Amino acid sequence: MTNLEAIREDLSPYPIRTSQIERQCIKQGISPHDDKLDEQAISMCVLEILSQIIALGGVSEGGVSFSFDSNKVKERIRALCSKNGLDYGDYVSLPTVTRLE
Repeated sequence: MTNLEAIREDLSPYPIRTSQIERQCIKQGISPHDDKLDEQAISMCVLEILSQIIALGGVSEGGVSFSFDSNKVKERIRALCSKNGLDYGDYVSLPTVTRLE
């Protein structure tokens, strides 16, 4: 299994373009076609792509539109962040409370 295949599996069932996965691999310093898996880098790629999905509100590929429950995507992001010791707030906007006096 290559990094690209592993990322695609972790993103299932979301139909993500191969070019988008390859771009994230480059940003994380791994080859999408390398079969020596770097789980940390793979998780970072998945987190980046999932956070983009939330911002876009859906996925469209080849004329097919795919919508999703953003809360489920956020749960997946939270789990990946927890697993990798990352700050959830870096990937999902968190509500803030400002006290007015």
